[in-house]
Amino acid sequence: MYSALSPMRKLILYPAILTALAGTVCSVHSVYATPKTTTTATPVESVSTPTYYASVVGNYVVIYQDGETEPMITTDIDVRTLPDADQKLLNQGIILSDKTAISRFLEDYGS
Repeated sequence: MYSALSPMRKLILYPAILTALAGTVCSVHSVYATPKTTTTATPVESVSTPTYYASVVGNYVVIYQDGETEPMITTDIDVRTLPDADQKLLNQGIILSDKTAISRFLEDYGS
């Protein structure tokens, strides 16, 4: 049957078969292909580190954790023994970024 086709019909039939086959392959591929998704980098929610600040209660230097009403650390550093500029800063509140900053602050003011 196949060999009975005339050369002219083969010339017309081959491209039609190839086109149909290519269309089928493309259709099947588009249905079963993994969808391409665009991913955008989103910032990882950073774990917020608490902020601390030094202030004065009664005549003594205290350390608070931001948002807390009770002092985290109450020192025996008498603010009256500190220079006026330091007293003014402490009365306004000195922000301390982390526990290392607290340690440095206490070393500086405690000695």
